Amino acid sequence: MWDTINAEVGPMVGFAPGEMMRDRTRRIPLGRAGVPDDVASVVAFLASDDARYVTGQALNVCGGLLML
Repeated sequence: MWDTINAEVGPMVGFAPGEMMRDRTRRIPLGRAGVPDDVASVVAFLASDDARYVTGQALNVCGGLLML
């Protein structure tokens, strides 16, 4: 997804190729973009008995971006 955004959308909004992803990553407190395993770990937790008492929550898997 980010390859397409960097190549096609970034230049349309004024970023050099590849710079849009670097700009976005700089704003993430954990300092890196998320990967599928980051989301899969949360899904596995929610599907497990460890989450049996978790109800009505919104979990943002975003490296802290939404905390700012």
